[in-house]
Amino acid sequence: MRTEIVLEALNELKNDTANINDNYSLTDWKNKATNLMIRIYGKESALQNQIDELRYQPAFSRGGENNIRHRRQQAVALIESQIKEIERFGLPEIKAKEEGKSFHINITQNQQQNQETKISLGFLIDSIQEELKGSELKEIQTIIDDEQIEPETKKNKIVETLKKFGGDVATNIIANILTNPALYS
Repeated sequence: MRTEIVLEALNELKNDTANINDNYSLTDWKNKATNLMIRIYGKESALQNQIDELRYQPAFSRGGENNIRHRRQQAVALIESQIKEIERFGLPEIKAKEEGKSFHINITQNQQQNQETKISLGFLIDSIQEELKGSELKEIQTIIDDEQIEPETKKNKIVETLKKFGGDVATNIIANILTNPALYS
């Protein structure tokens, strides 16, 4: 991932804070921010936890004024600090393995004449992350990580969960995968 693209995405996210006006828009912003942070820092980053802590409090629980202005300011400060950090230190290295689980899949395919081809399918994860919100991604990951579920049952649960997210989600993931140039290189 190139630094310029990440900084551009962070600046867009910072600009999106202007649209935080209520609980719904704060949740929407947090989902976008979480997806971007997972892409930049990997799953379960400290920054993702800070984003999760931005919580809306309605006016009646705060003596007549909600906390949305304060949450908007926190969101801006959070993103500005990340922009400065990346400008100073560059992009962080994302660990390829988390708790012994690989984020990239390598397939070895034996072809005629004993030729061997390796295909890196790390872009699969990227395609999925582009289409799912942070909470949806966590839900799918929970199913994948559950070692008590048999593979066929796990597959069915994932299919049902993707259907629950909406008909276009699975279609968009497949389209992203099939149109990714990395699949054909």
